[in-house]
Amino acid sequence: MPSLTATATSGPPKSTTRANAPLWQRRYGWADGENPLSGGATFTLVKGLTPRQVLRILAPHPATAIETPNAAARWAAHQRYSDSGPIPLVIETGRRNGWTMVLENNGFEATASASELSRAGTAVVIYNNVDALSEFQYAVHGEVLRDFEPLVYSNYGPGAPLPQERGIGFGKGQGRGYLAKSMLLAERLTGLRIEPSDLSPQRYDLAVGVMI
Repeated sequence: MPSLTATATSGPPKSTTRANAPLWQRRYGWADGENPLSGGATFTLVKGLTPRQVLRILAPHPATAIETPNAAARWAAHQRYSDSGPIPLVIETGRRNGWTMVLENNGFEATASASELSRAGTAVVIYNNVDALSEFQYAVHGEVLRDFEPLVYSNYGPGAPLPQERGIGFGKGQGRGYLAKSMLLAERLTGLRIEPSDLSPQRYDLAVGVMI
């Protein structure tokens, strides 16, 4: 089971990549700077389900109603933390170009729900924690077709490498740029170019609080 222990919330730095840099670096070099995913989070894209449907899947036993991210954040701020007990998590959702986006800052509920999230279409899940433990999942119509570790490029679960992985460079350069490469693969699978603002909590409209 994945684990996360810290959070980064500052925005990504401006890109200074050169024109002859690899495509993953030119397009998504910002993903390796400071942002929630590089600091420990899960970013998910879902086709076929609304934000409310996604939240009901990821939070079957919610601690709050589905509300605004600010309201859920206030709830989380008032919870007590302990080393041995559950911790509060805010799951945020929003829409862009027909896709439901999900941000779990310091969370990983989507990593266990890719198949269900894809029941009406497609789900792409990108997970990373502060120890650089990462995971990329691709599911279609309830079936996980690909589940691998982008940093060392090893399989977690079913599925051979996808044709869309060719030329990205997973497993090369001692894992350098594994988050940027994951973003490029997500774009190839969904057609959606991910922007730095998509990893900003301010981008999201609905949220729910859970204890994990």
